[in-house]
Amino acid sequence: MAQFVINTKVPKGVSSLLTLWKGKNESIHNYNKRYWETYNEIEECSEELAVASNKLKLTPRERLWENLTLNPPFNLWDLMSQVKMFARLEDDVRQTEKIMRTPSKGEGQFKKEKENPIDFES
Repeated sequence: MAQFVINTKVPKGVSSLLTLWKGKNESIHNYNKRYWETYNEIEECSEELAVASNKLKLTPRERLWENLTLNPPFNLWDLMSQVKMFARLEDDVRQTEKIMRTPSKGEGQFKKEKENPIDFES
């Protein structure tokens, strides 16, 4: 008779959530995606601990960190809505910076013409 092993994955403990840090150049969106995946894998974790540890693992003086300090979330859903708002803001800022760094077609052609001036004196 064969026996099957089911649910062999060991559930994560609260310590895995407390040791999770936001990377230096990691986006808020990616950090919180990892954070909530870890939170959902933990069998027992209070919402108060999840809310507090999320803020503590952010980079101090970051906009989201400052907002959570000035306007502490009431519960898990409030935290998630604030994080989503700042993740969208961060994405918008990155998209704008990307657009601002890309030269338009006219600028590129103008620079080439300016770098190779025609000598009318010869």
